[in-house]
Amino acid sequence: MTADIFFFIGYIFIILILFLIPFTKRIFEKNIAELFTISSGYLFLLADIKNESKNKIIFDLSWAELNTSLVFIGILLIIIGVIVNFSQKNKNLSYTQMQTELQTTQQKFKNIEKEYFKLCSDNIRVIFENFFSLTDGQGRVSIYKFDDNQFKLLGRYSNNPEFNKIGRGNYSSNEGFIAKGWQNETFKIDSCPKWTGKGKEYKDFMKSVCNISDTALRKIRMKSRSFFIYRINNEDSRPPLGIIVFEQIKPQPIDQQLIKNIILNHEAQIQFLIKSMKTIG
Repeated sequence: MTADIFFFIGYIFIILILFLIPFTKRIFEKNIAELFTISSGYLFLLADIKNESKNKIIFDLSWAELNTSLVFIGILLIIIGVIVNFSQKNKNLSYTQMQTELQTTQQKFKNIEKEYFKLCSDNIRVIFENFFSLTDGQGRVSIYKFDDNQFKLLGRYSNNPEFNKIGRGNYSSNEGFIAKGWQNETFKIDSCPKWTGKGKEYKDFMKSVCNISDTALRKIRMKSRSFFIYRINNEDSRPPLGIIVFEQIKPQPIDQQLIKNIILNHEAQIQFLIKSMKTIG
């Protein structure tokens, strides 16, 4: 246990003191849902600013190792806060009021998903730092979870801001290189044609290798020429969790051994990222 544990002990101590003061106690009792939300925001803040810290906190675990756990607990706290908030509302709300409350709640969940996307992308940036150092701003890593027979984007990072945009958030389970990686556990391809003009050569090549439409290819912002798809399996006999897509504009092959070594060292963390998103996605 190090001094960093006081980021948690100090926060709990402050809350307990405020509960001992009659005035602040009454405020907290009437707004307990907001207390959960504030606590969730505090954990998200710690997860963000301490994302790369190697300082040990407790049980010989560092901030970086506990990052996804902080995110998951933060998500649970805000969900509890939403539930408590609903339970405290007047049961005789008018239809208009109920609609307003529903819209507010939906917006809160959208905000949770946006915050999670950022934190997941931050983890990608740190975990695959060695990959990005070799791409000269021409590489990107995306993590997808498999849900409802499609792949849903959880997080994405590239050194090039133009490639960081979400674009298509969902992909069919039988479309593109993603489908091949899902079916075969890994899939690699390189030396794809460069997109020129209207991209006929690029589109013809892609369609000869996988199932994908011209429309889907036109919408892709990053016309990559080298890909490596890696499936993330569950720790038991349950279906796989999702996939990671590595891609780069350069036609040279992606270093598969480097990627496999990185994933081997962070597999539990990546599994946790995908599983925690399943609770709200």
